[in-house]
Amino acid sequence: MINVLIVLIVVSLVIGVVYFVFRTGSDDDDAIPVQHPGSQNQKRYWLLGTAGSVEGKNFHIGRRTSSIGRSIGNHVQIADTNSSRVHCQLSPTPYGLEIRDNDSRIGTVVNDQKIKVHVLKDQDVVSIGTDVFTYREKGNFGEDAGLKGKSANAGAVKATVMEGGDFKQMLQSSLENADGDTTAAAKVIGVDEKIFVEMLKKHDLI
Repeated sequence: MINVLIVLIVVSLVIGVVYFVFRTGSDDDDAIPVQHPGSQNQKRYWLLGTAGSVEGKNFHIGRRTSSIGRSIGNHVQIADTNSSRVHCQLSPTPYGLEIRDNDSRIGTVVNDQKIKVHVLKDQDVVSIGTDVFTYREKGNFGEDAGLKGKSANAGAVKATVMEGGDFKQMLQSSLENADGDTTAAAKVIGVDEKIFVEMLKKHDLI
């Protein structure tokens, strides 16, 4: 009788241990999530410059509505003189990042096709003249080039000034929005304050 009781106790213990091992190993709710290197701090919506004046520059669009164009007021500034001042617009939507051509002269091309409106997909190639980007839906691609000082490309600036007076208007609006603070206004449009002041003087704004 005692031997039978001992056997029952041992069998019960074995069954309990086996159940615990399988329960622990198979329950996804209790599993510790695996952290992959670089998986943290990933950001949505990037344009990675691959050719032209933007080669090697990475632009984080994120949740902001942004634009691509030749003038320094764009978050993504390009230098192709055939591109428009504000060439196209980038808008986050529930479906992804939308790119919309602003009736530009040479058009906006996605995967070798001219588009008017297009929701970008990961790895899409966006071309504006000689400037080319690869779109990445999510990742961590370093510093956002759109927040750095814009290039005072002589050809692009000359083409912008020759096209009309909205360059002067942009400078004036930037200064007014900053309540006359040239340091703040220059920072907003992404240029050095000295260059900004020189542009203001050139257009008789100060």
